[in-house]
Amino acid sequence: MEKLLTPQELNQLLSVPVSTIYYWTHIEYIPHIKIGRHVRFNRETILKWLSEKEVKARTVKDISSNLLHHRIRKKAYQPQLRDGQVISVNRS
Repeated sequence: MEKLLTPQELNQLLSVPVSTIYYWTHIEYIPHIKIGRHVRFNRETILKWLSEKEVKARTVKDISSNLLHHRIRKKAYQPQLRDGQVISVNRS
């Protein structure tokens, strides 16, 4: 078994504050190993977890379609306001 990483070593690998690493372990966002009251991380598991978090690039067509959809949706419902309160919603 390879050497497990401490939160401080993981801090260097991920470039995030140690407090964030502890918070992530507390909410079980990041894979970790508890040894008594100590927290350790398997490097290979963390690298796999990171690769799953990677956001894939979209094509220009996907981006254009998404922007058009949001523009249409934004214009579709125009709220009528009076004194900062919505009184009705008009559909264009």
